[in-house]
Amino acid sequence: MKLNVYSVFDSKAGAYIPPFFMQNDGVARRAFGDSANDVNHQFCAHAEDYTLFRLGTFDDATGVIELEDTHLSLGVAIEYMTPLEVSE
Repeated sequence: MKLNVYSVFDSKAGAYIPPFFMQNDGVARRAFGDSANDVNHQFCAHAEDYTLFRLGTFDDATGVIELEDTHLSLGVAIEYMTPLEVSE
């Protein structure tokens, strides 16, 4: 099966975090969004610093990683954050 390869770029560090593998962009976006909305996660604390990128594909049958010519940005963590509900 082919999986997509993703990484998050930390603009303050000027580096990508180690890559992770997901079935498709929707699943990767959901995981990234969950982290962006977790108050205990660094993506939430500094949401403007983290951007999700798709880097390429990984074929688990052959072990081959194919990188895309250009990394595809799937958005900045702050764009994934949902407003906190305030109880009255």
